[in-house]
Amino acid sequence: MTNTPYRIKHLFDDPDTRKGVAQYHDDNIKQKAKEIAQSEKSVPQEQLDLFDEHSLKQVAAIAGETEVERLRREIAALMKLAGINYEVSKQEFWRKYHARQEKRDED
Repeated sequence: MTNTPYRIKHLFDDPDTRKGVAQYHDDNIKQKAKEIAQSEKSVPQEQLDLFDEHSLKQVAAIAGETEVERLRREIAALMKLAGINYEVSKQEFWRKYHARQEKRDED
């Protein structure tokens, strides 16, 4: 069967395809953020208004979040290979963490 635009959903059923799409998306965001940062350097700061400065900070934050999400996906993939469920492990960590915090607050 050929992949027509109507069958594109099936492409995303494959984990490797989803991973490739996510990687492409992350790389694209990172590249655009670099381009924006370079453009910012060529514009005199006095020409930027407050919203421009705010938007530039948002772009940097988005690029940083993308890197954090990529790192988390890589950690989850490694944990999966080791037979550990990332989400379950994360929930267990936070449950124990908050229990220790509550106990410390009671003392």
